[in-house]
Amino acid sequence: MKCPNCYTELPDTATFCYMCKRPIPAGNTEVEKQPCPNCGAPLPKTAKECYVCHKKFDNGINTTTIPASTTVPQNGSGFVPGYKPYTRLSQNPQNNQQKGMQSKKNEAGCGTLILIILVILAIGYYLNNSKKEEDEESDTGTQTVETTQTIKETTKSTTENNISPLDKKLASDMKNMRVGDIGKKGKTYLSLAYVKRSNEIHYLSVTDYADSEHEILYFFVDTYNDSDELKNITSWDFSCYIDGSQVDHFDCNFLFTEDGVSQYNSNEVDAGCGHLLALDYEVPLEWSEAKLYYKSDCIWIIKNDEVSSEAYDGRKIIDAGYSYQNTPVNKTIYSGDYELVYDGFEYYTAENYYTDVYYAVFKFTMNAKSEIDTSLFGHNMRCYQNNYLSDDATYTMDNKIDDYINIFDVDEVHEGMSAKIYIAFEIPEKGGDFRMVFDDGYIIDNKIADVFVLGTDSDDGTDD
Repeated sequence: MKCPNCYTELPDTATFCYMCKRPIPAGNTEVEKQPCPNCGAPLPKTAKECYVCHKKFDNGINTTTIPASTTVPQNGSGFVPGYKPYTRLSQNPQNNQQKGMQSKKNEAGCGTLILIILVILAIGYYLNNSKKEEDEESDTGTQTVETTQTIKETTKSTTENNISPLDKKLASDMKNMRVGDIGKKGKTYLSLAYVKRSNEIHYLSVTDYADSEHEILYFFVDTYNDSDELKNITSWDFSCYIDGSQVDHFDCNFLFTEDGVSQYNSNEVDAGCGHLLALDYEVPLEWSEAKLYYKSDCIWIIKNDEVSSEAYDGRKIIDAGYSYQNTPVNKTIYSGDYELVYDGFEYYTAENYYTDVYYAVFKFTMNAKSEIDTSLFGHNMRCYQNNYLSDDATYTMDNKIDDYINIFDVDEVHEGMSAKIYIAFEIPEKGGDFRMVFDDGYIIDNKIADVFVLGTDSDDGTDD
């Protein structure tokens, strides 16, 4: 049978048209048709939508005004003048299916062709971008290599500039050093400057020692504090071995001086300064090898024939070469519960029974804002000559110097009063740069005129 709507051949038992999707009336009676006002397709009068152009009708097509001259073909063939033509599918379902499949194949072929074109374009775009990226990476790689090389060179230059000159002089092996080699422990540099033998010991200006089986070895150790803190360098940090056996410090409970260098059991050294430490050991005669240890980190090895009996000439292996700005006269260097004004510097020479003693004298005016107990002042004050510790403040001088009184002779300063005080340090010789550290930690720097370095004693301001 045929579909009464689109005339498609259908099985006799069909209840629904597979082409126009319309239900098949019972009995397959022909439905009165009327052309679609929009495209001319034959439609039942009661149709609410055209199956060809899909125009919708509210109450069916029979309510639509049709031109009087228009006749609707009953057999569905031909076209109605004045209406848009429409295309009906073939009445053969198999042909329709083949045409649909062919149409789908054509569409698939076009889609495939378009897809291939898109893939080719995408591949071309990718290859073009890849080449650009490779060129950019090549340029970036070159720039990176150049930048890395520049950074390495800059880092190397910066590192070299930040390395202390003393680090460049360090011994390669701190366990097998010789006289004059520099070792390092933390931020403390040490060098065995000189070794001397003697059968005499000098103390209180008296020469005394007699032992036919032993001699005294003097080790002069040059030290330097490269930290920002006060360092305590003691003789107890050192130990001496003679031919593998440990020997003790010379058994004496007095301060001795050898070649102008005094022995101290403990020395506090300020930042950027050093000192010469004298160590003495009683050793047997005819020894072969001596080893000097500093905390087991620095070891110097000395052979017997390397030791001299001549006096130490005062040379210093470690010389950091730091310089400081002079402290101007009349400057207030401290203002707290009291005010301290720097009044100047001068040398003082004192005569004793054996030899002249030189002092570096720093003068101050102390203005009391409250009651000041000065009995503890002066004990922690230190003086450096050419960045090397010279001595602590001396309390043995009782002389007045230009109306200034030794700080150790002043017990207190009353509120609203002032006192002219001086702080004196024994020095081995005149000349050079001097630094003084006050109890409160204020560092006073003073540079002496070059005439004293040249050895001219005229107009040196000394008081004999």
